[in-house]
Amino acid sequence: MGLIRDIDSLEPVTRAAATKAVEELKAKGISFLVNETLRLRVTQYLYYLQGRAALDVVNLLRQDAGFWPLTASENQKQVTQTLKSKHIDGKALDIAPTKNGQVWWDAPAEVWQAIADIMKSHGFEWGGDWKEFKDSPHYQLKE
Repeated sequence: MGLIRDIDSLEPVTRAAATKAVEELKAKGISFLVNETLRLRVTQYLYYLQGRAALDVVNLLRQDAGFWPLTASENQKQVTQTLKSKHIDGKALDIAPTKNGQVWWDAPAEVWQAIADIMKSHGFEWGGDWKEFKDSPHYQLKE
């Protein structure tokens, strides 16, 4: 199973906006990775369990779904607040900056902001702007 990263897996309106945004990111020389697009319900459930269930339970379910195991410290952090992500409907994607070919999770705020500014100019809402639970890689079309 694993992660789905293909922009073509998104629903048509989101796909069109994401394609234009990604083309602009590339044109501006911003290094990034589309980390996830369409998400299966089981994957969302796995993300929801992280930080809420015991490590052995989380890792058993992750293994069954074809995901890598988490460390104890990784399982301390909740990564989502919902079971109803817009990823499930193909209406969201996660994009992260890269450096030297690797995801750059601790990139400076201005690097994340550069990506967000372009995504937002194409009609996306940025999870990094959320007040309650920041999700810097997350983008979904504004409703």
